[in-house]
This record gives sequence, structure tokens and C-alpha cells, in this order.
Amino acid sequence: MTVSDVWTAIYPWIVAGFGGFVGAALLLPTKLGEALFSYRLGKALEDFKAEQSRELERLKEQLSHVGDRGKRSNEMEFSSIELVWKAFVKAWLSTNTCVSGSTRIPLFARMTEDEVKSFASSSGLSERDQKSLMSATDREKEYLTIEKWRMVREAEVDIYKARLTLRELRIFMPEAITNEFSEAIERMSGAQVERRLSLENPHIPSYDFGKASVDWVKDCTPVFEQLAKAANARLFRQERMRDEENRG
Repeated sequence: MTVSDVWTAIYPWIVAGFGGFVGAALLLPTKLGEALFSYRLGKALEDFKAEQSRELERLKEQLSHVGDRGKRSNEMEFSSIELVWKAFVKAWLSTNTCVSGSTRIPLFARMTEDEVKSFASSSGLSERDQKSLMSATDREKEYLTIEKWRMVREAEVDIYKARLTLRELRIFMPEAITNEFSEAIERMSGAQVERRLSLENPHIPSYDFGKASVDWVKDCTPVFEQLAKAANARLFRQERMRDEENRG
């Protein structure tokens, strides 16, 4: 067999082998590219899902925070109105007592000195008032003056506390009910100031100081009822909202 015959015999095999090698070489980049593309796509999708999950948790946290803040705001409104109402009621009662309250005067003329001393010390009078009572020639009149001053001072303190409570807590309260409380407190203050001025100036007729007091005596009950309704409406509104939140 000649070299030509051998070459003729193996040539088809060489051609086939070379063709397979070339085909494999050409196919390899395609498969590798597809694999790399699939990997990168999968990684990108995973990163996207992770980012979306983080964003979703962030939004949930924000919504929860807003919800908690709204709930706390409602609770603060409830507590504030309740505290202001209690301070208002105390000031309302002491103002009415100051303006139109009656005082029961003991019959000092029928009491011994020891009995007067015992009464003065047990009635909560200050040492100065006790001395004034004991040294007065008209003890009934002196005791009435002492009691009027006590009622005026008590009303002044209670009105001050009500005004301070409102000023501290008004940021948690609706403007409308805040204004109603403020107006009522200032009217009480005007009546109390008139009573104090009348005591400081006994030589001036009491009717010269009486307009605010007279108006307050006439309107004190309607003012009280109106504020009670306004406060009740807000407080029960908050109760309903809390019940709805708890059910939700």
C-alpha cells in the first residue's frame, strides 16, 4: 500500500475530527455565555427581591410608627382634656364660693375666751388671722372678713392652676375646646379680681366692682354645662376611636 493510499484512507477521519473540534470550539462560548447570563440574571433577581423586601419592611415600620404616633396623640388629647376639666371644676367651685358663697358666723359673744381660742386654732386660720380675731372688738365682722379673704385667695390659686394646666396641655387639645376653657377661666378670674378689689377697698361701694361678678353668677351654670358637653363629646370620641383600634 502506497502513501497515497494511506492518505486517501485516513483523510475522511481527519476532516471529521477537525470539523468536530471546530464545532466544539464554536459551541463552547455560546454555552458559557448562556450559563453566565443565567447566573447574572438569577443574581440580579435575588438582589432585587432582597431590596424589595427591605423596602417593604421599611414601609411597614414607617406605617407602624405613624399609627403609634396617632394613637399616642389621641391618648394625650384624652388625658389633657380630663386634667384641664378637673382643674376647671375646682376653680369653678371656688370662684362661685368666692363670689356668692355664704359664711356661717359663730356667735362669739356667747363664747368664752378659751372657746374662741379653741375655735380659732381648730378652724385652720393662720396665726395672723387668729391674732386678728382675738384682738378684734367685733369678732363676727372680723371673722367674716377673714373668711372672705380666704375664699378670694383660694379662688385665685385654683384659677391660676386651671390657667396653667390649660397652657401646658393645650398643644394636645383641639383649638375649639381650648378656647372655651380659656374664656371660662378668664371670666372666673375677672369675678375673683372684683371680689378682691372690693375687700381691698371697703370704702368703695361693692356695686362699683360687681359687673363681672354679677355676669358670672348669672352664667356660671350654663358655662359649666356647655363645657361639660364639649369635653364629654371629645372624651367619648377618643374612647370610640380606641375601641375601633382594638377591634381592628
